[in-house]
Amino acid sequence: MIALQGHNRIPSQQEIASAVVLLRSFAPDALASAVRGNFDAAAFALAGGQAKSAGLAPWQVKRAKALFESHLRDGIAVGRLAEACGLSRSHFSHAFKASTGASPHGWLIARRVEKAGEMLRAQALPLTEVALACGFSDQSHLTRLFRRATGVTPRAWRRLHRAAQ
Repeated sequence: MIALQGHNRIPSQQEIASAVVLLRSFAPDALASAVRGNFDAAAFALAGGQAKSAGLAPWQVKRAKALFESHLRDGIAVGRLAEACGLSRSHFSHAFKASTGASPHGWLIARRVEKAGEMLRAQALPLTEVALACGFSDQSHLTRLFRRATGVTPRAWRRLHRAAQ
């Protein structure tokens, strides 16, 4: 087993798993060298050998959301988001979901629906223009996803919110 430097106790499986996750993120070569050395892989086995994702750091969430926002209309590849956060595509996807509760694609769709709702309330643009401005392929795409998220069509939502103003 590995003993913590300056301490006489053995680290818990959770502590080891956390250290492994950090090493994977920031120093993959150090992790490989630790595994080649006297590292006992069984010591960090959690939930059948899988370490839980700790999520993104606050700066990574902020950067990912800013990139999503700047590419709301045209979309952005998950690989590009991951690269901006210094992570692999897979790790980024898992950590993003752990941090936000939604997959990157799910979060983007929810943000597009939210933006469409804002535009429907504030502007008298045709639904087709709102759809395209928010990154939907066409009006029917907007209507389908908007209804799934809100329970009403964009046209009905616009009428409800205009009447309330």
